[in-house]
Amino acid sequence: MVWILRKIFPPYHDFEKAISSKIILPKQGKALFIRIDQRLGNLLLTTPTIKNLKELFPEFSIDVLTASKFQSVLSQLPFIHQVIPFQKKMFFRNLLSFFFGILELRKKEYDIVFDCSHSHIYSSTGSILTFIIGRKFRVGHFHEQAKNLYTHSVFSLSESTYEIDQKNTLLSVIHGHEIIPFTKKMETSLGNNPESFDYVSDFYHHTGISNFQQKSMIGINPGARKSLNRASEDFYIALIKEILSQSSAKCLVFWGPDEKEMADRYEEIFCDENSRVFIAPPTDIEQLACFLNTLAVFITNDTGPMHVSVAKGCATFGIFIDTDSKRWGHHHHPHRCFELQNLSEEE
Repeated sequence: MVWILRKIFPPYHDFEKAISSKIILPKQGKALFIRIDQRLGNLLLTTPTIKNLKELFPEFSIDVLTASKFQSVLSQLPFIHQVIPFQKKMFFRNLLSFFFGILELRKKEYDIVFDCSHSHIYSSTGSILTFIIGRKFRVGHFHEQAKNLYTHSVFSLSESTYEIDQKNTLLSVIHGHEIIPFTKKMETSLGNNPESFDYVSDFYHHTGISNFQQKSMIGINPGARKSLNRASEDFYIALIKEILSQSSAKCLVFWGPDEKEMADRYEEIFCDENSRVFIAPPTDIEQLACFLNTLAVFITNDTGPMHVSVAKGCATFGIFIDTDSKRWGHHHHPHRCFELQNLSEEE
């Protein structure tokens, strides 16, 4: 298959020659980052690497190819020129349109293309797209299956390495990468939509909370897409009761798709304390980000909203059950991570 791809889409650089040398980029040029999976957190974890390249090459034009539903996540960030929506299902629905769309990207002749797929899981889609689009330099994490598709493969650090540090290693193949300290700060353009602000304001006014812009609320997010990532309802119920007993804070419980029954249970349990425990309305990711602007703290399982909260600068307490907080968590101030399997009952 690799042989066929190389015949149809001949690269500019010979793999064997390129792999042994650092990449020397022009002062002005174009770069593309590819992160096309359906995980919001994965995309946000890539934003520091994108910004670091812009810091290295201020005159570069940087595009990002990502899942179409996440286009708004990055669309207003100043260091990104264009967010290009990707729909994998178009491969099956309209192959001709899909193929010509990829060829249009190839015609842009990017100086460098980064496959930002996971370092520990091989993505055939990401590596093949990188090969087809990247006519010059192509960079990705080393995988045996992709070694002939990239011009430069980067060996992964240990599996417990902070994911942002892992992604920043993709820049290590660029000549002069060491001249700036790499940022680890995630960024997003979510939470700035005036309609979402009105939605949040209407909710607070309806519930009688007039001082929401003072950031006095504690957000609780007991749900998660993966059931293995969810702390038990008993844990969160006990946590909310402890917050109520130890402070005068108000709690706002968030819920996501297919979690309405869970939200109803929390509302029933805390109906007597409904002056201090509130159930958030249905929210999309933009509305959730706007709510995060109003919170003092956000307590959440290891899931997409955790990374959105950190990117928005809200103090975030991540609860980890089945995943490695060293890799996926955020330990820098003002954020904290807790691995429940390592906590005593008293803690």
